[in-house]
Amino acid sequence: MKTRLTPLILLLFISQCFAGTWVPLQVDMKGSHEAHSGTSAEEKHHRWLEIKVSGTGLKENAQLRLEWTFFADDLDADEIIKQADGTETIELLPGKSGAVKTKEVIFDYTRQHSERIRGGRRPVFKKIDATGHRYHGWVVRAFIGDEKVGEASSSRDIAKLAAK
Repeated sequence: MKTRLTPLILLLFISQCFAGTWVPLQVDMKGSHEAHSGTSAEEKHHRWLEIKVSGTGLKENAQLRLEWTFFADDLDADEIIKQADGTETIELLPGKSGAVKTKEVIFDYTRQHSERIRGGRRPVFKKIDATGHRYHGWVVRAFIGDEKVGEASSSRDIAKLAAK
């Protein structure tokens, strides 16, 4: 047991000695949606982020700037786009935590579906492609001044996309 914990404790000690300020972020994506119904293939998703930050590594009060971005699949152009972004600020005290909620972002799209174009014994259907913007992911970055002190994302690919 001792031999397994020793490298971990050593790694934590070294990271604290050589690392700059780092603010842990806990991000929860919340949302609701209006599902398609009956003959309609349209969907509307409402998403927002609830961000909790911790000042455990801080030595003094800090003005923390949180920059957040939602990404969407543009179903018409078949690419990932920036749907919405924003900035929240929070006064963070050493050893204390804080929380902030972003504004609500709406993702509106029509699912791929088929429509009947001819009836009778052998009906004929036409395929209708998906259109609109469907939720893809999010990124949150924390800054004190111009120094990045924290980052969280829904996936590594999204974090790379946001860095571009």
